[in-house]
Amino acid sequence: MYKCGCGVKRFLGLSGRFQAVAPKNSKSEVLLGEAKRRELETLRRQRRFELWTLEGQNLIMQKLGHIQENIRKQANSIKKMKQDENPYVKDEISVLKKMKKELEELEKQILLAMVDDPFDSVAFSQTVKNRFIYAQSGEIYGGGAGLYDFGPLGSKLKNNVIREWKNVFVDGRPDVFEVDTTIMTPERVLQGSGHTEKFADLMVKEMSSGEFFRTDQLLSSQIEKEKQSSKYSAQELENDLLLVDSSDHSIIQSLLRKYFGEKNFSPPTNFKLMFSCKLGPDESGENIGFLRPETSQGVFSVFQRLLQHNNSKLPFSVAQVGTSFRNEIKASGGLLRCREFQMMELQHFHDPQAGMAQLSSRQRDQVLPVLSREAQISGGSIQAMSVKNILLSKMVSSPILVSYLVKTFDFLMKLGIDQSKIRFRQQLDHELAHYAKDCWDLEIMTSQGWVECGGLADRGSYDLKKHADASGANLMAERQLASPKQVKMYGIKIKSPKKFKKTPKVLSSVKNLNQTQIAKISESLSLSGSIEIEGVELKKSELVIKEEIKNVQVESFFPEVIEPSFGLGRILLALLEHSFQQREVDGRKFFTFPPSLLSNSVARLICEELSSLSVDYRVDTGGKTIGRKYSLNDEIGVPYGIVIDFDTFRYSPATVSIRDRDTLSQLRVNVKDAASFINQLSTQEITFAMAEEKYLFQEEFLDSPDQFELRENFKRATNGVKYSERDVGKLLASLADVAVQLGKPELLMHIHSFKREMN
Repeated sequence: MYKCGCGVKRFLGLSGRFQAVAPKNSKSEVLLGEAKRRELETLRRQRRFELWTLEGQNLIMQKLGHIQENIRKQANSIKKMKQDENPYVKDEISVLKKMKKELEELEKQILLAMVDDPFDSVAFSQTVKNRFIYAQSGEIYGGGAGLYDFGPLGSKLKNNVIREWKNVFVDGRPDVFEVDTTIMTPERVLQGSGHTEKFADLMVKEMSSGEFFRTDQLLSSQIEKEKQSSKYSAQELENDLLLVDSSDHSIIQSLLRKYFGEKNFSPPTNFKLMFSCKLGPDESGENIGFLRPETSQGVFSVFQRLLQHNNSKLPFSVAQVGTSFRNEIKASGGLLRCREFQMMELQHFHDPQAGMAQLSSRQRDQVLPVLSREAQISGGSIQAMSVKNILLSKMVSSPILVSYLVKTFDFLMKLGIDQSKIRFRQQLDHELAHYAKDCWDLEIMTSQGWVECGGLADRGSYDLKKHADASGANLMAERQLASPKQVKMYGIKIKSPKKFKKTPKVLSSVKNLNQTQIAKISESLSLSGSIEIEGVELKKSELVIKEEIKNVQVESFFPEVIEPSFGLGRILLALLEHSFQQREVDGRKFFTFPPSLLSNSVARLICEELSSLSVDYRVDTGGKTIGRKYSLNDEIGVPYGIVIDFDTFRYSPATVSIRDRDTLSQLRVNVKDAASFINQLSTQEITFAMAEEKYLFQEEFLDSPDQFELRENFKRATNGVKYSERDVGKLLASLADVAVQLGKPELLMHIHSFKREMN
């Protein structure tokens, strides 16, 4: 089993002990600054989390207004009491002071929650670029818009995000199958799905500059700017915002005239978002393919084989991680809008009439931040709702979709995404894709506002029906009936198959027709006398269609699909931003990734044992100063560092120093224990704070490095650490050596007596 442990570094090439390389600020100042930063960060997250836990900002603002009104009434009452020379006025004044203090505390809470973390976008961009987490492709030639290369750190981080996704959605589930379908998709597949017709964005051209714009982005940006003026009412602006995604060209043109006046734009046109290409030396131009805009169509086109693989049983799920392409009109915003990107998608095929597995009590009690369609229309805000209440409200089209909302939230928590910056927003009716019955966008707050990082859609049976109609293939499943029923069954065959030897596709298409398709053909033949199959006209006299009434135990149906889909690049960007920190004391920049997401760098002396534990690693033997190495590794989020110094080889047993990024604490650990210690930290079996009770601090070690084992054993005994019999035996042997050195025969007798009692 692959484990990605916490990152550690080998620091060699030192001149003397690493303590001699002093930072500009003292260690105590840095520690105090780091503690303050962590305290403020924790408080910010807690306050933001409380906002949606208390059902959003509106509730707090209502409470604020209520207190302000009570203060006003109390002040008027005191004023009247003073005029009347009421002797109890002092008591009422003390009540007023308490109310004002309550108001002040609430205002602080709102300020902390609404004023976001101080985020230095310039420092963030420089760090990402300097450490080559990712960079624009073809950078030495000026770069390509919407195309990005990932460096060693970015690739490792991306792969580990994929691993966490598989851990939540795929691993340990025998009904989930992984596939890898082709990137290049034949035109007929996307014609069948409806993408060639509908997969487009409305675009306009600004005639004076020649620049192209997506109409929804152009209008949304302008309407947001208008909110700062008083030209339009707030309600009017909100109503217009709901129209910017309209596909009606006349509505878009009227909005452009309203908000841009005389500015000259071309009429809106549909811009196709798929990259097309020719497949092979095709002079006719008919053999066309597309780079896939999503991974799911490859899954739908092989549904028959997947159903057979699962012994024709439902439900089952299909998972796929792969590259998709969209020819964006304006590829800007870094990883937010790319022309090539990776998707993590899962299609859950199920029978809509069958029940689903019950959620656990933990899942039913899980609280999720949701922004429903009704809340958006009425001007409401995020609500904190338990899964139990979400199911009761029936705001989500399917309980299965709700279960995937829970899995998605768990996945984001494992990545270390700030839970106070997550929401599930239900798409409005006009936003829904042509295939969706319901869809909830996973949105994460970044420096660029709320960003859609995924979508959880109820696709119904739209895709399978479309592909069945377009291809003639049978993409239906069967369910057992409680009791037999009589149905009209059709059979079809060609009278003279030899006549169609040169067109074998006609024979295979007729053979694969399902009952619904045969019924339609029978109806068409009765009206027109002929039909067309695979471009060949067949007359009624060339076909034999039989109808009979049969008792059946099963019925055919199109399975429905729930699809959680995630953009890897966008989630990675949110993770990077939420993890980026900068210490005010020493100005160091670093990422606070969870240990499970990081690459590892370890010393040669413990490489072999780490390999046996399946912990990934690399060795750093660069000649930089130790302080510089600390800074560089903090910058990329490495939480722990193993330091080999001269004391490692000077004293026995050999020891190394293990440094914690967040607290700057260093523990001295036996080389033999270092690999297992790192493995325990990476798998979160222990925390660094727990380890501080077991191991010596670096400062304690330096006081008497030649008595490492004795002092370590004494510390463990003092902190009540449980020992094995072997550990106790070693401790007693060490104490016996000390008794001999000190010339204390009485102590030696007590030790031997204790050993006899143990045996």
